[in-house]
Amino acid sequence: MKKAIFLDRDGTINVDYGYVNKPKDFHIIKHSGSSLKTLQDLGYKLIVITNQSGIGRKYYTLDDFYAVNSLMKKRLCKYGIKITDVYYCPHNPDERCSCRKPSPEMVLKAAKKWNIDLKRSFFIGDKVSDILCGKNAGCKTILIKDPISKKPTIKSIVEQPDYTAKDLKECIPIISKVNTLQNKCNAAAVIPARLGSTRLHHKLLQSIDSYPLIEYTYKNIVSMGIFKDIIIATDSPLIREKAISFGAKVLMTSKNHLSGTSRISQIYKRIKADVILNIQGDEPLLSISHIDGILEYLSNSKSALCATAITPIRVIGQIASSSTVKVVKDNLNFALYFSRYPVPFERDKGSKTTKFKHLGIYGYRFDFFKLYKKFKTSSLENSEKLEQLTFLANGIPVKLIEASNDNMGIDNLKELNSFKKLVKEHSGIFKNLLDRK
Repeated sequence: MKKAIFLDRDGTINVDYGYVNKPKDFHIIKHSGSSLKTLQDLGYKLIVITNQSGIGRKYYTLDDFYAVNSLMKKRLCKYGIKITDVYYCPHNPDERCSCRKPSPEMVLKAAKKWNIDLKRSFFIGDKVSDILCGKNAGCKTILIKDPISKKPTIKSIVEQPDYTAKDLKECIPIISKVNTLQNKCNAAAVIPARLGSTRLHHKLLQSIDSYPLIEYTYKNIVSMGIFKDIIIATDSPLIREKAISFGAKVLMTSKNHLSGTSRISQIYKRIKADVILNIQGDEPLLSISHIDGILEYLSNSKSALCATAITPIRVIGQIASSSTVKVVKDNLNFALYFSRYPVPFERDKGSKTTKFKHLGIYGYRFDFFKLYKKFKTSSLENSEKLEQLTFLANGIPVKLIEASNDNMGIDNLKELNSFKKLVKEHSGIFKNLLDRK
């Protein structure tokens, strides 16, 4: 199958003056031509997906649209670019058609016609409807965001794109990195899954729209299209039975493990991968942008042992919350300490130190577990109930990879209900996710 870059037109390829419908108003954004050529050279087909409600509103005609499209193709051709296809919705929003973005209809038609693997494809646009369209279709998403106005505004975690960029030029290193990971990364993902949960009974089997929570997490990891193997590691026959029913590979472990790392250490020799990622089973909205840096670092650094993701704390209430794990780092971005306490402590009023939240995603090189198996649980881990403190206590350097966005975990009934609400509001995205093999 082939891969594609699906592109919004106005505001992404060309300057958006509002209803661009005359050739004289079509101006390619700086670097767009050369950037699209670079993406084309990476093996991506370039397919335009555009809403053109101005036709339905009678602001301009279909012939006007065709004239602008013809000019676009002609000007991009000068860069050596071939636009594979253009799909457009001509309807007024009031018509409630089935093709208008954020509906994935146009993308799905293009994928069928051109034999596109959507897991290996991107959707790039400058509106939230573009991001939702890409997510509905199962693509990676990049939002072109104005660095000055900060628009468009993201209202929920589901609207959050995988990546943001100021223009198509900034998209190149993002797409190149993901492309390399999908082609060359020898990585496996393991979801340690225990049935017991102190704050939410049988958490991973909680039903959301008739599907268990762990299935949302598993299918989301599958949709990233990066991992050679995805495994659910559990001591629970109930989780095993449910996971097998939705097509997951399951390895059974002892009931005596106190952490996900410990659980993986029992089965790591059965995993054929250079890098193993530890994914929390209660984080169904994990983005590829949360893990790509970890995979890149561990794939390229043969002497590395462990890496994890962090992000700046933006919600003041998280600083004091013991549920939010804070991390202090050194100048080389290695962890100095993790704590549920607000660290670093600010002795003087007015001092401003960026505080970082640990996202709880761990990556390990295969050799990490040869050392870890020799460790005893440290007193620090017993005190804070943080498994990574045993790594630090035994001299294992933990590389910190900063992610631009926070993530949503589900630890209690309130968070579960919030996720249920998101699933209801964005049923199309989650239905398409759960339907994927």
